[in-house]
This record gives sequence, C-alpha cells and structure tokens, in this order.
Amino acid sequence: MTGDELTFPAAVMKSKRSHTIPATKFRRYLPNSRFAFNSWSKSKSRLDGQSGVSNWVLHDCRRYFSSTMARLGVPLHITEQVIDHRSQLTGVAAIYNRYSYLAEMREALELYEAHVESIVAD
Repeated sequence: MTGDELTFPAAVMKSKRSHTIPATKFRRYLPNSRFAFNSWSKSKSRLDGQSGVSNWVLHDCRRYFSSTMARLGVPLHITEQVIDHRSQLTGVAAIYNRYSYLAEMREALELYEAHVESIVAD
C-alpha cells in the first residue's frame, strides 16, 4: 500500500495485471506489513471454523459485493473497476479509455463501507 492506494501485484491477480484501488478506512483491517497470503482454501476453512458457517463459496463474497453496490446505486462500470472485472469496457473504449476511476471507486467504496457499518451497528 502506498499513500491512499492499495495495489495488488499482477502475480496474485487472475487478470495477470496489477490492480490498484483506493485504500479507504477499511484498510485498518489489513496487516501493516506486506500483504502475505498463502491460500484461499486455508483462509476459508479458518473463517468457517471461526464463524460456524460453512455452506458458502468464496465467490459469494464477490456476488454480495457486486449486488450490494448495485442496490446502493453504484454504476456497474465502477463496481467492475473495483473488482477488476472489466466486461463493460469493450471495443474502442477498452483500447482508448485509460482513466483510472480512482475517485469514483473511492466514493463507491466509502458508500459500501457506510452500508456495512450500518449493518454491524444494528
């Protein structure tokens, strides 16, 4: 993480491209040291044990996030920028549009964080 941005290296991304998102206040849940990640399955197993819930798959997290962003009124192309799924940019736009959308992603992520905090606070 540098400043107020979090960059995932290409080596850990399915797209094989580095991916940068705004580091909003939820960054406090990230380790202070360099992000060390070994295995999705090990992490899921640990979470299953801690939560007592096991009838879910990791992709459910992306589905929930994307669906919630839509319900909150976030444009699809911004949600897709956050999750590095850029199906909305095709043809000429995919070639020429190099805008980062960092400001729009920050606004969307802050809206999502407020939504999550409202659920947790209840």
